[in-house]
Formats: sequence, structure tokens, C-alpha cells
Amino acid sequence: MGYQTFSTKIDVGFGANKKLSLLDNLDLEIGLTANYGSFESTAEEVLFISSFKTSDIHYFSHDAVSQLNLEVPIGVQLKLLKLDQSSLRLTFSAIPQIGILAKHIGTNWDKKSTTIETFLNSKDPYRNTPLLSDFYLRSGLSYSFFKSMISIGLGAEYSIFGKSTGLYSKFGYSF
Repeated sequence: MGYQTFSTKIDVGFGANKKLSLLDNLDLEIGLTANYGSFESTAEEVLFISSFKTSDIHYFSHDAVSQLNLEVPIGVQLKLLKLDQSSLRLTFSAIPQIGILAKHIGTNWDKKSTTIETFLNSKDPYRNTPLLSDFYLRSGLSYSFFKSMISIGLGAEYSIFGKSTGLYSKFGYSF
């Protein structure tokens, strides 16, 4: 078994969320997001079992992975500062990521190979494809303005299954 790491080429999502007031300065935020991610591998030439997050593929060596996921962000926001029609909030979120479609590109027995997996096609006995493709923890700051209709957020995130850290940015518009 070899060693491999992945770097992110693109990771973007579009969705909707709803804020519910829990206390005077504390809100619960829940949502649903469609997310696309593309990742490259720096794998060694030969691997017996190649893994990407929760997918294990036997007799395969990854070059790249593209994923389409549904995310269900659940978080809390603590209001730090309230100014006229804007506010600054501290945010904490947990984001389960449900795998819809993944495309794995790599080498299978010295031949270039592409493997497509969905949460419906787990008939291959040499492949492990669970429904949950990742689980993220996020913490950051969110600033809303223009009658709280527009918000921007920045922070750090940790991928539980990918065992990686990164930065995120978020832009939102409320109707």
C-alpha cells in the first residue's frame, strides 16, 4: 500500500439556509447546499487500495477526483456586535456531506481508468462507498449589512474524513 495526498483544485457550493432565533443574541442556522469539488492526487505509482476520504478502491491509484455532494449545514451564530442595520457574528457549524456522484481518475493494473460511483451503485465487492462522503467543522466570522439582507463570512474548516484544514468564504443574500 502506498501513500497519497490530495490538493483541492476547486470547491464551491450554492444553497439556501434559514436562521431561527434561539435567544436574544444566539441564532440557529440550518440549510441545504449543492457542492462541487475537484481534487488532484500526488500518489505513488502503485497502490493496492487507493483511498479518497471514505471511498476505497482496490487495485487502483488515484490521479484526480471530482465530486457532487449535498451538504446539510447546521450551526449557531452568536451576535458579537450590532450596529444600526448591520451585525458581526461568531459562527460554529457542523456540515455532513452526502455523496451523490464521484468520478475517480487513475490507474488500474497499469491502464488509465475512470470509475464513477454514486450512492446507488455499491455492487462492486472491491469498492467501499458509504453515503456520508465527509463531515466538516467550521468556525468563523460573519458580517451582515444592508438591513441584514447581505452577509459575508470567513473562517477555518476541518475535514474529519479528509483529515485536512482549510479556509472558507461565504456570501449570502436574504430575501
